[in-house]
Amino acid sequence: MVDHMMRVGAISGTGQAFGRRYDQVLASKTGTTDDGRDAWFVGADGRRMGVTWVGFDDNRSAGLLGALAALPVISDAFAHVGRVNRPTALPDGLHYVWLNPQGQIVGAGCPETAKRPVPVAFDAVPAGQCSPSNSTERGGAWLDRWFGG
Repeated sequence: MVDHMMRVGAISGTGQAFGRRYDQVLASKTGTTDDGRDAWFVGADGRRMGVTWVGFDDNRSAGLLGALAALPVISDAFAHVGRVNRPTALPDGLHYVWLNPQGQIVGAGCPETAKRPVPVAFDAVPAGQCSPSNSTERGGAWLDRWFGG
């Protein structure tokens, strides 16, 4: 699930300047401390990962953002290596489902839904079924089971 989230971050999140620069499937994560003291970035392809931190050694605020200060360092470094795609197949035990904003499993094609990997078995929901009322996973129950709620 984390790899999926990092791949999404490289497409549409704060790491998109990295992910959109290259044709390969990449993963990324930016970071900034609350006070702007530290900025960091992690970028990865299917074979290597780069990590950078930008800030002062004496704990002063640098006033920087990870996407603006640290990301370009790794992004430029990746221009000089042979990049390969990250694997996109899910590991055993994860399944793709369509989730509505409430975390309920619904059918594909419903408004405001997103395709996400979840770590539970589920009943398939027909495309276009936008109400979870007929699903065994009503109300985000899969989240409760996974996190013990």
